[in-house]
Amino acid sequence: MIKRLLYYIRTTYNPLLTLPASLLSFYGLYFSGQIFFGRNTLTVTIPSVLGMLSLLFFLFFLRVSDEIKDYETDKILFPQRPVPSGKVLLGDVRVLWWVTLVLLILFNATPLNFNPFFGVILLYGILMYFYFFLGKTISKSLILALLTHNPVMALFQVYVMLLLGGEFGLAGLFPQALPLCLLFYLPGLIWELGRKIRTREEETSYETYSKIFGRPLACFLPLLCSGLMFALLFYFGPSLSLSLWLITALCCTFALLVLVFLLFLAGALKRGVTLKHAVQVYLLVFNGGLLADLIFVHGIRF
Repeated sequence: MIKRLLYYIRTTYNPLLTLPASLLSFYGLYFSGQIFFGRNTLTVTIPSVLGMLSLLFFLFFLRVSDEIKDYETDKILFPQRPVPSGKVLLGDVRVLWWVTLVLLILFNATPLNFNPFFGVILLYGILMYFYFFLGKTISKSLILALLTHNPVMALFQVYVMLLLGGEFGLAGLFPQALPLCLLFYLPGLIWELGRKIRTREEETSYETYSKIFGRPLACFLPLLCSGLMFALLFYFGPSLSLSLWLITALCCTFALLVLVFLLFLAGALKRGVTLKHAVQVYLLVFNGGLLADLIFVHGIRF
């Protein structure tokens, strides 16, 4: 079993990729919140490390949950994946589900990091696992799945800000940070929308946004979210003391993202996967560039 589980983790949730992504995402908001609330030097604390690990393992928990609940569908649409192909047993994944659940509880129910709000997130994640007890309805609708499942990441942004507020006595200022939470929620939404857009030749029985809305509207939605994210970044730029270099890099990356989507709509790009790569570059520049910029400008201590 151990060998199968290691293979599953390596192929579906490689820590070499997911750990840096979780670190960039969590500390981007955590550090932005510190500067937004008036702290001059960025501080890494033990609760923040446990919070970052909570993000890493919660996303894995969602991935494993999807693996279990979509097993029958994946056997038809994605038979090459580890579980549908039989390389990893469904029972192995169920063990991972329980282990991850226990770890998440431990990360947020210890004296080092007691965060009751994470119980709300975990409950929401478990409800997602059961399709909110509306499996026959939600599982057949990509739009309903988006509307019911994606908000959990908005809850996680709230979790980060509440953790920060509790640590530094800033909880009363939390409502002012809601637009900042929105800024860091949008990347996940953009990723979700952008990765399920395909050319006509690529479409299969798998439901995509391009099949539901048509390619023009399907492309417009992630671009709209990217534009809103870009506007929010400009809004927070002065209060976060963002450098001209970062703003310039994000402007260029945003322009490139728009160009790729326009070329896709014009038929100049033959594969929808190009959109996914363009979104990845945009989000990497945002998350990585922002975190590096904040550390360079404000310094960091542990």
